[in-house]
Amino acid sequence: MTSVNQEKATLFVIAVIRQALQEAIDNRFVDLPNHQVFIESAEPPYFSSESIQLLIKTLKNSRKVIVIFFDQFEEILTRDSLSYLYDLFKQAAYEVDSLKENIVLGFCWRTDVNLPTTNPAYFTWHNLAKVRKDIYFSEFSQQDSSSLLDGFEKYLKQQGRPLQTNIKKWLLNNCQNQPWLLKKICGDIYNQHSELYSEQKKVITKFDIKTIFEEDIQRATVTPECNICLRYIAKCSPVPIMDVCTKFDVNVINSLLKSKLVIETGQNYKIYWDMFREYLLDGKLPEMIISYRPRTKISTLLKIFRLLKSCETISDLASGSGYGNGIVTNAVLDLQNFFQVTRNKENDKIIASEIFLNLKNEEIAEELAEKIEAHVVIKKIYEKLNPGESMWQDEFHKLLGEIWFEGKEMNQKTLSDYASKMLSWFYFAGLLERKEDWLVVRPTHPKQGKQKGKPEDCDVSNKRKISKWSVGHPSLLDLL
Repeated sequence: MTSVNQEKATLFVIAVIRQALQEAIDNRFVDLPNHQVFIESAEPPYFSSESIQLLIKTLKNSRKVIVIFFDQFEEILTRDSLSYLYDLFKQAAYEVDSLKENIVLGFCWRTDVNLPTTNPAYFTWHNLAKVRKDIYFSEFSQQDSSSLLDGFEKYLKQQGRPLQTNIKKWLLNNCQNQPWLLKKICGDIYNQHSELYSEQKKVITKFDIKTIFEEDIQRATVTPECNICLRYIAKCSPVPIMDVCTKFDVNVINSLLKSKLVIETGQNYKIYWDMFREYLLDGKLPEMIISYRPRTKISTLLKIFRLLKSCETISDLASGSGYGNGIVTNAVLDLQNFFQVTRNKENDKIIASEIFLNLKNEEIAEELAEKIEAHVVIKKIYEKLNPGESMWQDEFHKLLGEIWFEGKEMNQKTLSDYASKMLSWFYFAGLLERKEDWLVVRPTHPKQGKQKGKPEDCDVSNKRKISKWSVGHPSLLDLL
């Protein structure tokens, strides 16, 4: 849909239909040698010509179906300049439905596109519910990610550039259900645009995506005019090539095309990626669902973090904190992911951001909440609980088992250990709050749990208390 030429847009629908039917014949899907498809009018009906009627009859006799699919249909729904095309698609849809023959029209678009009631297409689309069938695709799975990476790895090998095992594993862990991110990072690996930090980080948050976007912008906009042109195309995307050429120097346009941030589709230019376009226009970042398991309790983590003002190695931190090397190593891994801490591979020194080190606990809690509010566990709990409602800690354990171990039998001591560490993080960030040692509460006000910014109040007992009550409704005795 992004290749629609606005000057020829009124002929777009019939041109696509004719081309699709003709290609079905030329590729011998339909057995009509040397047959030519004609559409006799730019107005409906589109399928009444003798050439198309013969094709329909042949399809029916051979028990075959042609599906004509229009991808990225959100361009029609969201671009005011193309809104009149919607009526042409509507007419084609009603005609195909009335035919009830072996030709199907399909449309697809991103699920985050919603039509406001003020949009002229809103009521038309709802009326089309009588003649359409909605099909929702399943989420991009880990198996899908693995298959895509296998193909990418094979392609790199053909180029004499093997994909390192640790990077492949890192991509699988971070890009589940995120095909756009997998495609983006694979592209960066291939183009060698940036050094991946898979040795440093085990989880990607939306703030890392912001860094990726900003690096792309900095790399592509070598002059102020490049920046202006990039944002102009983002605002008008898809925009006619001639329109851009009359406003900007050819060297500027070629520079953006070379960067791959702008692509050419038909007679138009557009931003290569819808999510990047939204970031350019509104600063909107895609939501990153994370499933990270903390290795240390928040109180332990912060104690070790504060020592980074004077300590630079694992052994120094162990001596200063009184913890063993294993606990300190786990804490450093947690810090690398969320606390702006890096570990130098050459000299093994651990370096923390001075700005982050000087933050108060309350400020760190706010930063942490921004990074982990999209955690899969928080998402699941918020689906179950309304603000102010609670669940037993035992129910929380069961939820972790369902998310991380798919309901398989799990050693309860191990599960309790995972739960206590995770809850301490959520309590400190204010995303959940604790009532006694056995009730987990969704705060009445977002990110304002009672233990927020108070690490000493966030440690959780590993004792399990078995619930006999439903989620959200503890007994009166529990509240006393």
